[in-house]
Amino acid sequence: LASVDDEPTRRIVECERAFLQELEAGCSFPAGAYASAGGDGSIHLVALAAWDGKITRASLTGDDGVIVGRVAAQEILGRAGRAS
Repeated sequence: LASVDDEPTRRIVECERAFLQELEAGCSFPAGAYASAGGDGSIHLVALAAWDGKITRASLTGDDGVIVGRVAAQEILGRAGRAS
C-alpha cells in the first residue's frame, strides 16, 4: 500500500485517532478532533470533549501527531477533572 500512502494525511489521521484512543472514546462519546498539517511538517490539533453538559477544549501543535493527540487528550482530561 506504500504507493497510495499520503504521508501528511496519514499523520493527521494518526493524530486524531491517538486523541480518541487516549480518551478511550467510542462511537457514542461526545468528543471530536480536527488535525491539519502545517507547511513546516508540524501537526495542529483542535479537540474537544464534553462531560456533564460542559465542553472542554484543547489546541496544540507539534511535530509528532501521535504525541500531540495524546497530550491534547490528557490536557482535556485534566481540565475536566477526569485525569487518572
